[in-house]
Amino acid sequence: MTYTEMADLLPGELAGPWRALLRPCARLRTATGKEPVAGVLGGVPALPDGVPTPPGPLAAAVRCAALGLADFPDTGSLLFFLPGDDWEMSDARVLYVPGEVDVDDPEAVLTAAIDDSAPELELPASREALLGSREEWPSPRETPAALRPFRRAYTAHRTYIGHQVGGHAVPLQEAVQYDLVAEDAHAEDGEGWGGPEFEAAAAEWAFLAQFEADEWVAYWLIRRADLAGRRFERARLVMQA
Repeated sequence: MTYTEMADLLPGELAGPWRALLRPCARLRTATGKEPVAGVLGGVPALPDGVPTPPGPLAAAVRCAALGLADFPDTGSLLFFLPGDDWEMSDARVLYVPGEVDVDDPEAVLTAAIDDSAPELELPASREALLGSREEWPSPRETPAALRPFRRAYTAHRTYIGHQVGGHAVPLQEAVQYDLVAEDAHAEDGEGWGGPEFEAAAAEWAFLAQFEADEWVAYWLIRRADLAGRRFERARLVMQA
């Protein structure tokens, strides 16, 4: 069941607000046969002259033209670099290169398909759309009966993380925006979470991409103004394990 189809499980007055939260994304998987190539995982990129090589390894390179997403350039390549050996998050980089980039020895070749994506239910916009307020979700047993089939379907759909560009993230733990804001505010769990300033800061960040490995998922986020201005070098990395 897709996120769009889940609207059919909601009371009629909630179906529209739920659909309004959905965003298109490009889901990436290993290409087979003659499927169009959208990018690669890993490998050694041949960067253009004058472009400094980031300190860490390449997580993925994607061809923007293969994504088909309105918020992204329609040409060029996006390269996502993990931190170096010391795993300093500030060393992570996202590079936009106007042309295509050759990558030697990739771990996998990827193809892309457009799909819908949904935000975490814990985010304020989701709570307002489905609960009518910013109050926290009740426990599964205390969830209103009319919302239980939807919530079960949503939870079952979130068991797959995968590789993705654009739309809403599929976090391994809490909403990835919260991780980033907590890091900036030096806030620990339970301290400073959920207040108006915290939520406002989290809302400034748009999801850019995620790539899944065996033991972790790498999430890149970017401020909405920087995404609109194509300032991909300002993207930030969050890791969840």
